[in-house]
Amino acid sequence: MGKKLLSAAEIKNNRKLRDLIREFMESDSEVPEEVFDFLKRMKSRCRLLAPVDISDEDLKKYNDENDENLTFDVDMKLIEDEDEHTWIPLFTSEEAAAEGDNDDEEKPIYLPFFIGDVLQQIEDSDEIDGAVIDPWTDGFPIPAELADEFSDDDEDDEDGEYVGINLVKGSITDVECDAIVNSANNTLIPGAGGVDKDIHDAAGEGLAAECRTLHGCRTGEAKITDAYDLGCDYVIHTVGPIYSGKSQDDDELGDCYESCLYMAREHGLHSIAFPCISTGYFGFPKEEACDIAVQAVLGWLGDNDDYRIGITFCCKDEENYDIYQKYLDDELGEDED
Repeated sequence: MGKKLLSAAEIKNNRKLRDLIREFMESDSEVPEEVFDFLKRMKSRCRLLAPVDISDEDLKKYNDENDENLTFDVDMKLIEDEDEHTWIPLFTSEEAAAEGDNDDEEKPIYLPFFIGDVLQQIEDSDEIDGAVIDPWTDGFPIPAELADEFSDDDEDDEDGEYVGINLVKGSITDVECDAIVNSANNTLIPGAGGVDKDIHDAAGEGLAAECRTLHGCRTGEAKITDAYDLGCDYVIHTVGPIYSGKSQDDDELGDCYESCLYMAREHGLHSIAFPCISTGYFGFPKEEACDIAVQAVLGWLGDNDDYRIGITFCCKDEENYDIYQKYLDDELGEDED
């Protein structure tokens, strides 16, 4: 039995892509802007399945989870439409791929590929007319002439679009990023005020409904949901400590920031916004909380220097904003505003 082709995070991302495609197809819009925006953001993080020709030896090597050397030759199988145009078929799930299986034929072998790599292959080829996502069901085409649009953003990424620490003042629901962090309670039931209420109010009822399926969250840990009506892709929920003055408070608050960053990495997210966790109703002293937050983030970035992610500290109130601004200026040697 082979290893799982897609991670849980990739399955969730692909489900979101599939939903965006179906929403576009059911709409009157002529240009699938939301689909293309999603593909651009996820081109180096989201993998889709494609049928391939691969030797038994290389397939065995791929399925060996203990083999770190996964370099081998593989050819994607192509399909033709009625006008004899040639396409790379891509699938958001194994179920979507199986829709085209024929009982009388040998079942194809599928492997996962990053969207960006597939589009680059199309751009470099004179014989491939494009890719089509879920051809047996939704059939969303990406013509070759659009491959340039996806590769044009590469230079911006290399310049560090997602790298750095930023400070903003206002509502975290307005921050443009892949995920915002919700400072929640252990039940994950929406609170009566603070950042938690702001996020749930902006996201709509779907967020609370999904939170109820998560069975709460322990202090210092994190759980992730869709963002629903928010502008970001995900909400990462974490539970800060209720301040007691014990050293455990500091450890648990630092754990919140680290848990959220590990969750972001697991889901291939490259920009995240944090509120001032535990400094509201939970009573954590604001200057101490700022020190713990910044040091936890800097420590995580140092331990994960192979991963690109941009950090935004979002302060809802003036006092926290002034504290963070001074701390970041002293710590990093420049104003991060």
